[in-house]
Amino acid sequence: MRIADRRARLRSEHSVVAGIIKRQLDADRVSPYRLGLKILRNYLINDATEVQKVNEQSSPKAISFVGGVTGRLLFDNFKTCFLSCGRSRGLHRLFELPEQGKIEDVLVYEVPNYGSSDLSNQEPSIITLWTKCQLSRYHLLSGTLLESETLPAGAKFMHLSWNNIHDTFVVRSSLSSPSSLERRAGIRRNVLLTFLLFQVAPMRFLKRLDVDKKTFGSTLTDAQIQHDMLLMMHSNGYVRIYSLNEVMEQRKPSQGLSVLFEIRCEKHELQIGGFPWHCIITPTRQRGVFHVLDLRDRKMAVNGALLNSSTSLEDDKVYFHPDESGRIFQVSLHELKMFRLVKPRPGVVRVESIPGFSVATPSSPSQQETYTSSGRRVMRRVSLEALPEIIHLDYEDELELIAVAEYRSEDPHHVLVTLFDNVTGCRLKECALLVPHDWDPYGKHDVIINMDQMVLISQFQSKFHVQVFQLACKELP
Repeated sequence: MRIADRRARLRSEHSVVAGIIKRQLDADRVSPYRLGLKILRNYLINDATEVQKVNEQSSPKAISFVGGVTGRLLFDNFKTCFLSCGRSRGLHRLFELPEQGKIEDVLVYEVPNYGSSDLSNQEPSIITLWTKCQLSRYHLLSGTLLESETLPAGAKFMHLSWNNIHDTFVVRSSLSSPSSLERRAGIRRNVLLTFLLFQVAPMRFLKRLDVDKKTFGSTLTDAQIQHDMLLMMHSNGYVRIYSLNEVMEQRKPSQGLSVLFEIRCEKHELQIGGFPWHCIITPTRQRGVFHVLDLRDRKMAVNGALLNSSTSLEDDKVYFHPDESGRIFQVSLHELKMFRLVKPRPGVVRVESIPGFSVATPSSPSQQETYTSSGRRVMRRVSLEALPEIIHLDYEDELELIAVAEYRSEDPHHVLVTLFDNVTGCRLKECALLVPHDWDPYGKHDVIINMDQMVLISQFQSKFHVQVFQLACKELP
């Protein structure tokens, strides 16, 4: 059979074997890594695969999951790292960090190596912030100390976050508050908090920023740094955005700083994304209402007012899709919707529902209609407790999958995870994860999909619980 004929035949097949053969035929034209991901995706959604629990652990201390090519679990408040070993049905202990007090926060740095000559800077690593003003970077596989920095005294540093992911990160102090003696003496602190900006690899200090109320106003209550932008939150509900580079290079604050964008919103919750650029806010004193506004003139898009779901007393979560496609998620306790921004004509942007992508509940969940033999209409109430509850949503970027985890009261011993195609919204597979008998559906739960694994991390009864599930072929022993 000619190679061209074999390729044509393989295009009509979706099996794992066909994918492996296609990878060999197309090795010179297509990235083997991308073809490998397609093979893995076909394996996951195949009817011949099933979910198997390979490990479960409990701890009174925090448990966190770190993604990547192979998933890692951090125990004991980030100090002990385990690697999930798949079919070995266990967790392989990688390392335990030395005892230096409490770890306040961590960041994980893991990027593909594209042939860089300086491999030491490309090593996967975990950055830890210790209570004793120590910032350390350890190898993510061995726990070997790579670099360490002593932070300046005078501020209590407690948080790590990315400014530009895998490039620069931020060390943030806690909010400064006057002591009882200072309050009695009428002394006010002008510096609200302190930021330290670092390059990640090699780890190198770049800039320090003391956020001063004299510069940004006496109503300032909080601040954040992300994507080279400085976000300032004020007690009157305003969020103001400045250029981080301009602020750090400004030597005379009295000259004033240019505000890139400002808006007033409830709880300072501001989401930015979409094409063209838009933002999502909740107007002040309008809980349960979400407005999609053009970032240039703050004009609301057509159909840009999204309302809280009628099936839940909790607030919905509305945010831009993390894949940077510009789509919008609206997640409530019982329902998932997705929207997109479309331009029907120049100067007009409309919010449009994507009907194929939803986890929907009955159209009238609080009551249903039935009819007697004589034709009389009877209304019957339906308990909301009988409806599925969405407990978590996760996006697997490399496999282009979205996992929606639901709890159903009629099956209290399982969590149902539905896999959707991220592009089309088609339902691809449903997996039932077996949970312990004492599992509490009203605790805090995260379901993470990472390659061929699903990880359920729960917090209830004052403990953290983790369960690792592997997608395996039914025919394999």
